[in-house]
Amino acid sequence: MNIRLVGDFQRWCHGLGIVLALSAFVSLVFAQDAVAAPKASASANADVSPPLPVNLRERYPAHSIVSVEQADHALKDVAQERAAIEERFKYEEKACYRTFLANRCVEKAKEHRRNGLDGLNPVKIEADRYKRHNAVVKRDKALEDKRIKEAARIQPASDVHADKLKAKQAQAQAKDAADAPKHVENDNAFEKKQRDYQERQRKQAEKKANADLKRKKKADDAAAEAAKNQKLQSSASASASVK
Repeated sequence: MNIRLVGDFQRWCHGLGIVLALSAFVSLVFAQDAVAAPKASASANADVSPPLPVNLRERYPAHSIVSVEQADHALKDVAQERAAIEERFKYEEKACYRTFLANRCVEKAKEHRRNGLDGLNPVKIEADRYKRHNAVVKRDKALEDKRIKEAARIQPASDVHADKLKAKQAQAQAKDAADAPKHVENDNAFEKKQRDYQERQRKQAEKKANADLKRKKKADDAAAEAAKNQKLQSSASASASVK
């Protein structure tokens, strides 16, 4: 009896272990599928090919940007295409690492990226140039408008100043005409003073010259008198010596 119970118990445990093992296996399979599903989805999204490049030079030929709005649209398209080029480069670079000659493939992807970016430069340069030119034109127009307004504001004041200046000039001319006889009289008086002064100077020079002549004559007479006296004294001394 005991041996039979032990056998039944062993069979029951064996069956329970199989059931538990199967249950654990099923749970593991479902867990792996749940983890693998997002990875597969992400891998599928990563492998989606980015959009093909756009030739913006065909959309914006040379000298075709003639408004600020058009320049803004062009710059927006350049920014979008630059982002697309970077996205295509990442896609091509990732694909290169699944090939045999990965380095050569990456260099080619870089060349595609460089050519794409170089193709954007003419459009960006033209758009930026037009916007700068437009800004300069607007600034010059604003300065010209300001100058015109300032001139219009100053003009009335200038006219009043001109009228006052003309009035002052007319008053000065009238005063000069009224004072003309007095000016002539003053000029005559001044000329007379000049003549009198010159005459006084002439007389003083003449008087001085006469005085100099008198002093010279007096000195000459005194010298002659002294020489005469000295001669007489010398003659007297000689006579006395003979006696």
